[in-house]
Amino acid sequence: MSRAVVGGAIGVLLIFFGVLIVNSFSDFTIVLTLGNIILGLVISSVVGAVAGFFPAWSAARMEPVKAIYHN
Repeated sequence: MSRAVVGGAIGVLLIFFGVLIVNSFSDFTIVLTLGNIILGLVISSVVGAVAGFFPAWSAARMEPVKAIYHN
């Protein structure tokens, strides 16, 4: 399982507990649907994949020694 999916799942759990807190202490009602949960996980997966792909692609085009020492 990728780190992006794990981070997204942790984010969804935090949002879920936040929704429970807001709904219990306020007259304002927030609804968390399955579609929104899936959308959040998909977005975090795409962001994680893009954020991981471009640095790896850039390093793959360098000479190995430069890739190791490049900041």
